[in-house]
Amino acid sequence: MPFDIAAPLGVAPGDDAVIRDRIMGDPQTGRPAQLATSYIPAGLAAELPVLAARDTGPGGIYDRMEEAGLGPIRWAEAITARPPSPMEASRLGLAPGAALLRILRLASSPAGRPLEVNDTRMSGDEFEISYPLSRDASAPRQT
Repeated sequence: MPFDIAAPLGVAPGDDAVIRDRIMGDPQTGRPAQLATSYIPAGLAAELPVLAARDTGPGGIYDRMEEAGLGPIRWAEAITARPPSPMEASRLGLAPGAALLRILRLASSPAGRPLEVNDTRMSGDEFEISYPLSRDASAPRQT
């Protein structure tokens, strides 16, 4: 397991994990749009073997985790951009010089147990990430 994945999962680089690797895109054209890789700690997969199944059922791994009492799951994301690896560029059909947009998302239990890291990569030329920001009610107001 890569270091930048192992650290948020609280395991050592090289530790065993269940890896769910997917290429997602337009089913009509077959054009890939995103690479998504989920890393689930081996210990959690041993507790919930369905997490390693090809078909985890409706709602996927998150519903299986919550049904096992690990929810409600919370998520934290980090968004970066970098050059794609040769494999990523090939799989996504990226033009030379295109930036790769990367979303690294950690799923954890309410008690803070790391459950999964999802590494989603896509063309920086084709996607935009936006989300609302709101000021906390406790923030002091200048008058």
